[in-house]
Amino acid sequence: MNQSLPARNEVTWLVKSGDRILGPFSAESIEKLLLSREIVVIDEIKKSLGRWKYIREESYFTLAVEKLRTSHQSKIEDTEHGTLSNPTRTQTNSVTADISKTFDLELPEKELSKATSIKEAEFIDLPTPRIEPPPNVSAAAVTKQFGMNVTPQAQEDIKKSSTAVWLFAVFFIGIALTIAYKNQTKSGPGPGPDFAKSYDLAIRNYRQGRFSESLKFYKEAASIKPNDPDVIIGMAPLLLGIEGQKVEVKRKIGEVLAMVHSEDQVKQAKNILGLVAIADEDFVEASHQFNDALKIDAKFVPALYNTGIVHFLLKDYTSALKFFSNVMAEDPENAMAAYLMIRIKVIVAVLTKKSSNQEIHESISSFVKKFYDLRQEAIFLNVYLYSREEVKPELIEQTRLFLESDPFVSDEYFRDPLMSASQLGWSHLSGYCDEITKKYVNLSDMKALNAICLLKTGRLQESPKLIEEALAQAPGDSILLDIKSYILMTSGRSEEAQGALRIAKKNQNDILSKILSGRICMKNREYKCARENFQYLAKQEFTPVVATIGLAEISHREGSNISLKMYRDQLKRNLQNYLPSLRLESELEDK
Repeated sequence: MNQSLPARNEVTWLVKSGDRILGPFSAESIEKLLLSREIVVIDEIKKSLGRWKYIREESYFTLAVEKLRTSHQSKIEDTEHGTLSNPTRTQTNSVTADISKTFDLELPEKELSKATSIKEAEFIDLPTPRIEPPPNVSAAAVTKQFGMNVTPQAQEDIKKSSTAVWLFAVFFIGIALTIAYKNQTKSGPGPGPDFAKSYDLAIRNYRQGRFSESLKFYKEAASIKPNDPDVIIGMAPLLLGIEGQKVEVKRKIGEVLAMVHSEDQVKQAKNILGLVAIADEDFVEASHQFNDALKIDAKFVPALYNTGIVHFLLKDYTSALKFFSNVMAEDPENAMAAYLMIRIKVIVAVLTKKSSNQEIHESISSFVKKFYDLRQEAIFLNVYLYSREEVKPELIEQTRLFLESDPFVSDEYFRDPLMSASQLGWSHLSGYCDEITKKYVNLSDMKALNAICLLKTGRLQESPKLIEEALAQAPGDSILLDIKSYILMTSGRSEEAQGALRIAKKNQNDILSKILSGRICMKNREYKCARENFQYLAKQEFTPVVATIGLAEISHREGSNISLKMYRDQLKRNLQNYLPSLRLESELEDK
């Protein structure tokens, strides 16, 4: 038996019976409750830090359940073959079987599963009530009212007629049931949502960043088990992030805290309440909730990260750096914490009016080599610092590197709703954009950079005008044509975007044109074109993630398993949180 299971006399088991949560109990106590029928085998049970499951499915109680089932079966046999206290039971079963056999009638799987559950549950058969004739009216009198002589021959005729009538009734009832069942199967609504299936789909969609779909399935699961703590905890951050339901989330999480005993669930609930407080801009309350979570688990990454966000918003940059450093110690691949550490260093450099920022430049270079997520944003911070330092060669070099970066990639990474991501948006960088372009208003590259800033902050109408001004200054510049193509792609003008890329390719084979061309070809299912672009990108020093995932997807579509394995291995090593990679893995697992 699993070593993690508690001893028989250890009080660690909870029981969910109907809407009640009972316990904690020891294993011995639960077996006694089963035998006394105070709980049944289809009630749910869980141990500390575990998940709810039916008692009959918990291996720890297999012997007790089997003993109970054997005892119950012997009682049934004694009843059926002894006193026959419920004679209609056998009749009903045989009639149902005959109808099914005659008309090829099958019960749906859902009904069969219900029947199994009922058979395994513990309940008492009730005797069938006897229907008595009205007082002072004999059976003979009732018969005479229809003008019939009650002779032995008449009674025999009545019995034969009744038998024929019942046979016809059974026949037509069978036909009616068959027709009704087939009509329901063809055109009627399907069976209601299944909890396990809905819960599984909610989690899978959550992990793939499909949060709206995840919320839909969480709501389905909640409609079946509205008080399930795991469902509420999974659904709450989505209700907050997608629907903004702060009051509802606080109410539901309050219910969880009132019912659960698991430390894992409590720390998650506290973290969610902290997110609600951030949304309310109540940073004192937020800090209190995150601290409660960290008292339970000092290495709980979401609470560490969110505490860093609170200090960041309060402009306590020293404390924020400390908490983001703690996040990196627990999760070295956390690009969000690493990026925000750079942001803080840039803010402090500006506030202290530092003239040289070599340490920050080195931090940014290290970040860019390690992470693809938020790579373009980090390079932009480098551009901003060089613009303040007025070091023109490095400024131009970093601006070109920024313009050639994949502009889509940061939006394709998983952002866990349990971790506040509001400070990652481009709206927080728009002031830096304005400062750069005012200082270098005549440089075409800076106009292109500003066009991207405008697009990222939702100013879609201003962005195309600015890139046209940049192209007027440098009409043959392929990177500026690439930026124009990106702006057109974002606006849904794919054909015009492809035209701009064709012109760019005549002048130079730059990285961004390959990134955008590969993306467009994949979208159009033109795999030969996509492969050519991605293979070129795979040979570059900073291989864009779109190249690896693109080649993996092409290999999958074309059935090239050897190539697919090679690219999948690369994705697992370097791109754990890249959504296209996560979704490809899920698709392959389903097959």
